Amino acid sequence: TACGSYLWNGVTYTTSGQYIRTLQTANGCDSVVTLNLTINPTKQNTIQQTACGSYLWNGVTYTTSGQYIRTLQTTQGCDSVVTLNLTINPIKQNTVQQTACGSYAWNGVTYTMSGQYVKTLQSAQGCDSVVTLNLTVNPTKQTTVQQTACGSYVWNGVTYTQSGQYIKTLQTAQGCDSVVTLNLTVNPTKQNTVQQ
Repeated sequence: TACGSYLWNGVTYTTSGQYIRTLQTANGCDSVVTLNLTINPTKQNTIQQTACGSYLWNGVTYTTSGQYIRTLQTTQGCDSVVTLNLTINPIKQNTVQQTACGSYAWNGVTYTMSGQYVKTLQSAQGCDSVVTLNLTVNPTKQTTVQQTACGSYVWNGVTYTQSGQYIKTLQTAQGCDSVVTLNLTVNPTKQNTVQQ
């Protein structure tokens, strides 16, 4: 029994069978030798594999693309050569820094609080693409001022002589809107003329 091939009397045999060789003994008589040969094949197999980030094969984790060869043994004790043609597509990781006023819309979700948000997407190769959003949400401020004045009231450089609600939009130090509402009551001043 042999694996793949067998060399006998200068001849290489690659198939199972019965082979007869006639030799001569020292005293000139025929000596017939029969070889009952079993050839067990050596097996060769090629695997095409694509993976994301890493691939576990025969107890080994591979993280780079390449050709990897593993020699195993068949049940007959012959070599079985397996070639792995491996393509590793990367898992992409990206971090986005963002500052917003009041709220921020990202991937269909509106965020109103600062924090770290993670979204897992799929790349064109079907692998994970992990995007981390580091978000700072600065508040928009709303303030209401109640004011009563006699005759007129000066607010932010403007003189008001009538009662009403006046709105002024300013900017905070972070660049966000600060909305100030003035609820103003203007009481008229009375003028009396005294004749003597």
